[in-house]
Amino acid sequence: MLRVRWLFVLLSCLLVILVTGGVFAQEATETVQPEATEAATVLPPTEVPTEIPTEVPPVVTTEPTAEITPVVTAETTAEATLPVEITPIVSPTAPALPPEPILALLTRAMFDNGDVSAWTLGANWFVIPNETGMGLQIANAADSLQLVQGPFYNAAAQVDLRLTGGSIHLSLRQSDVGAYSVALDAAGQLTLYRADVPVQSVTLALPATPWQTLRLSAMQDIIRVAVNGTEVFAWQDVAPLPPGFAKI
Repeated sequence: MLRVRWLFVLLSCLLVILVTGGVFAQEATETVQPEATEAATVLPPTEVPTEIPTEVPPVVTTEPTAEITPVVTAETTAEATLPVEITPIVSPTAPALPPEPILALLTRAMFDNGDVSAWTLGANWFVIPNETGMGLQIANAADSLQLVQGPFYNAAAQVDLRLTGGSIHLSLRQSDVGAYSVALDAAGQLTLYRADVPVQSVTLALPATPWQTLRLSAMQDIIRVAVNGTEVFAWQDVAPLPPGFAKI
């Protein structure tokens, strides 16, 4: 059983750019060298004999010897290190998605009067009574329920549903290219598709109430999914699908 609401609006987007930076450091050295020292040896004086010898001894010539002391050179190196500053690198963050704009109601169908002229129904959809009035029912079939009005580009659709098994698919921008579609089954498995390719999926703990509310929004390149008034997915498509129809 289903109660359906369809909405229509425009949206804009924004961009954030982040940059990073860094620093470098260097170091310098200087050398100090002391002067060398020298040392010399002084010879003692030569003694003169007081007596004259009868024989003249041979003359012996003695040359002074100088000793050289090795010079030790000490080398000292002084190092001076410049202070180093470290700049933290900021990791870029994904830009926040803009909020959904205020929506204007386009059409609403409660099916209480049994009028389904605004819809194209598959052969297995039937109008039946429920605890609050009337609704549509489908069982053991994959027939679609499509809104005649359209196509739309920026739109949102909301449906109240009671699942006893299987799953339901709510779609926007349905065309030959594909559609944005969200599927919810009785176990709480929620999956967002783009042209039949899953892009987001999660399992929810659905409340014990018999009726659940499923909402799908397609505004420009941002697709949103909410269950029972709580947003579950907000996904941005880099290649948005063209305008199309709304379908269950």
